Amino acid sequence: MKDHISAIRQDYERQLATLKQAKESEEEARALAERDFVRLTTEVMEAKATFEGRSPAEAARTVEDIMGSHLWKALSEQVKSYLTTAEQIYTVLLTEGEERPDYSLVGMELCKALEAEINRILVEPFCRYLNGNKGEFLKINQTGENRGRPSYFTYLAMVVDRKNFPEVTSLTLGQYHFILKRTLEGEYALKEYSNFLDEVCSASNVTIGSSFLKKLETVTKKYRNTIAHQSAMNREEFDHMRKLIFGGEEALLNSMISTHKSS
Repeated sequence: MKDHISAIRQDYERQLATLKQAKESEEEARALAERDFVRLTTEVMEAKATFEGRSPAEAARTVEDIMGSHLWKALSEQVKSYLTTAEQIYTVLLTEGEERPDYSLVGMELCKALEAEINRILVEPFCRYLNGNKGEFLKINQTGENRGRPSYFTYLAMVVDRKNFPEVTSLTLGQYHFILKRTLEGEYALKEYSNFLDEVCSASNVTIGSSFLKKLETVTKKYRNTIAHQSAMNREEFDHMRKLIFGGEEALLNSMISTHKSS
């Protein structure tokens, strides 16, 4: 009887694993389709912007004027490209004459810029910061095993564990929002990351704290997640998002760059 129950349980667990794998594959396919849709549509809009006379150089100068030359020059080339593309397409939408243009694609470019810079300044250096303490950090974060690989409390541990997760090299905005939120709440498993943030910010006048988290939460939950589901974005929403990411004095990109330059 016990053997029979055990066999049923094993079969049940196999079916669950198969369903989970199928779901993950479906989610990955959907994510790839969304990225392709955004990429192709953005390319069309870029071509249209260039055709209508708004050059990338002009768009770049506009962003540089808004941020200030010292902050603009500190950005990675990839992030500059995202911001330039966004500004270029933004201008086209403003002059197209449509009654209610959709700014979601422009918003996605800004999200890509923010995500890339978060990884460059607040994620990748953490792996180097850990140095010889990676094993201890991973041990504290491990919650179990799945398919022969460790399961972790956060995706940050997966980025650190390049041996088991070589394919995980960066975090999404949503993943980083969760990590920062739990870090600021005093999560024990993220104590090393908290120490890292303290060290990064210690020599600057900027704190990656509650204000930064609140802005990031707005960008991620109110705008990024909505855009990912291909919902429209109006100009008022985009202008607010633009201000949060780079257009305001204490915008997210500005705060990170100031912190990075001072560290």
